[in-house]
Amino acid sequence: MDMLDLEVFNFDLPDDLIALEPVFPRDECRLLVYDRQTKTITQTHFMNLFKFLRPHDLLVINDSSVVPARIYVHNSKGRKFELLFLEEALLTGQDMIRVGLGTHNPYKKASMDKHALSYSYKTRALLTPSSKVKINEYLHIDSKMAFLPLKHLQEGIFEGIFLNGDSKPVPAKKAMERHGNVPLPPYIAKRISKKTLENKKRWLEEYNPVYSKVEGSIAAPTAGLHFTNELLDKLSSLGIKVAKVCLHVGLGTFKPLRKSKLLDNRLDMEYFEISAENVAIIKKAREEEARIIAVGTTVVRVLESVVMFIDQPSYINTERGLSGYTDLFIMPGFNFRFIDGLITNFHLPKSSLILLVCAFAGINEVLNAYKEAIALGYRFYSFGDAMLIV
Repeated sequence: MDMLDLEVFNFDLPDDLIALEPVFPRDECRLLVYDRQTKTITQTHFMNLFKFLRPHDLLVINDSSVVPARIYVHNSKGRKFELLFLEEALLTGQDMIRVGLGTHNPYKKASMDKHALSYSYKTRALLTPSSKVKINEYLHIDSKMAFLPLKHLQEGIFEGIFLNGDSKPVPAKKAMERHGNVPLPPYIAKRISKKTLENKKRWLEEYNPVYSKVEGSIAAPTAGLHFTNELLDKLSSLGIKVAKVCLHVGLGTFKPLRKSKLLDNRLDMEYFEISAENVAIIKKAREEEARIIAVGTTVVRVLESVVMFIDQPSYINTERGLSGYTDLFIMPGFNFRFIDGLITNFHLPKSSLILLVCAFAGINEVLNAYKEAIALGYRFYSFGDAMLIV
């Protein structure tokens, strides 16, 4: 079979192995360890992760945090729509400036003048059903707030603006704080009650890693869900270091691949940033030839996107760090230049995520490991068990 055919990465998964809720404590989930050198598999639990790491290894985590990005809206005739927040920007004359929802603002202007409040907050959102959306037709959240779609960009993605009762623009963060729901994956959301689904406080805690900090993701960087603060302390006491990157998980991570040939598919852009402090930590680990273990596929995509800058001797470690957008699509045949190990979940068949894992550890090796995991009853997907590849 053609290894560039998406069907190669398909497999059957029993429905009862799809995890609908996390394990508590988080690090009591199961861990399948695959050693690429010996081609052996070890069964253990995530709390024993430290046994498979070495002093001076560098774990690189994604500290982006999921926001309550799903909002239900309706038009004047009562037709209901689902709005999924993707990204926000400030419209300042002819400039679109992305606005970080948390402490970081990647494109912050040096001089935000006194008229900043008059700038319009433009939001990019996925609206469903998109075929029924009409441009310039108000989609009401309640009597005091609405979303106004202004432009259809592509495949159900619209650019628009949130407005309050007196038609003044409001930032997306305010709309989400008041009316947003945590965007749990559809396979979970459809199986739990509306009351449970709307428990924002619970899901913001359970659907985020303990170290998540920078608001902006619409899906969790799930490899990080297995860590506890106690485990992180244990790893630190053994000399295992941690560096942080931030990639706001968007459609580029979880959007299904539609084309049967791998090379015909593209990933959507996702924003990332690495602070100057963390650039320095990563550069030092590279120079000391320490193993770099990526916690999640999002971290892999960030690191492999910036390797030319990290490794460049002339790169000046300024206060700016590194930031930008990546649409890096990693598939079998990719030449990894940065990572030495990967912590990841068990992923959907025919997804860009399993393609990345297969690229790193081998197609047959990963699919055989998945078969063993299924036979042993491992839990799959966002709240499922974990895999370590070294």
